[in-house]
Amino acid sequence: MRQLLSEAESVLTKEYLINLVDYILSFQRIFVSGMGKSFSPALLLQNLLRKYGMFVNTTPLDGLSEVAENLSSDDLLIVFTVSATSSIMESLQHTDAKILLITANPSKRLKQFADKIVVLPYLPPEPESCSISPALFSMLVELIDLYIGEKLSH
Repeated sequence: MRQLLSEAESVLTKEYLINLVDYILSFQRIFVSGMGKSFSPALLLQNLLRKYGMFVNTTPLDGLSEVAENLSSDDLLIVFTVSATSSIMESLQHTDAKILLITANPSKRLKQFADKIVVLPYLPPEPESCSISPALFSMLVELIDLYIGEKLSH
């Protein structure tokens, strides 16, 4: 667990988080989704960002493809998925929205599906069986909230 937190700390540097927050804040409308245990951080992000008056809409993954088809290039779609399986990612192919993928899957093939990817560490053997991943997702959401709060207060 300590190794995992150390790895997360090396990924989520101050500069990285500032750039991520700037990217998120560049959109007027934000849509967030996740499946199973990855849906909780989506709801947390929605609740935390709404206090800043931001438009955030959480959509369950089973209805995401329909919502995604109706988004514009001015919208941001944030998808929390530990494994980022092909079926999940392919359901997003017909959207005009920018996609921010937050995952524990380090596969390079995901670049074809997302405009920006945050890859969090996981405990072996694979991301899906790592019970720590959702905790790291929530930690990232809390950090995003912290950095947005700091940015908006200046």
